[in-house]
Amino acid sequence: MINLKIQKLTNVQLPNKAHSTDAGIDFYLPQDLNHIIQNGKNIKVETYNDNGIVKTAIAIYPNESVLLPMGVKTEFNNDYALVFFNRSGTTTKKHLLRGACVIDSSYRGELLLNLNNVSNEKQYLLPGEKIIQGLLLPVPEIEIIEAEVNTNTDRGEDGFGSTDKK
Repeated sequence: MINLKIQKLTNVQLPNKAHSTDAGIDFYLPQDLNHIIQNGKNIKVETYNDNGIVKTAIAIYPNESVLLPMGVKTEFNNDYALVFFNRSGTTTKKHLLRGACVIDSSYRGELLLNLNNVSNEKQYLLPGEKIIQGLLLPVPEIEIIEAEVNTNTDRGEDGFGSTDKK
């Protein structure tokens, strides 16, 4: 078993797996809006009406991106990386896609999440909301070698949909 150490920096739910068979570890937005505003980028906080209930949330405008502080920092084995992947609900319902997503084992700062709104509508994120999933993935030791690449394959240099044409 691999240990993923988490240090909470503010009021935030610890990352977890909803089910023991899940591949992804769910990460949550901090409860503390002041922490998000002070440590994030392009953060806009607004109130909105959700079926008669007024809520305060982070607003992400169409075709804009935000850098959200996740309220935690991590420590894990050197031969792993923490990689963020879109949650299906966040992506399909809110059209929010993650940007940069690889956390190296040597990074000790607060985890930051880059989200991009690819929809034509303003989207809202509530404090404490489940926002992204992470996977702790093995990173093999590799050696980069400058060399001629000339081994032929069935695919060759064909790309971008070429396998559908064969």
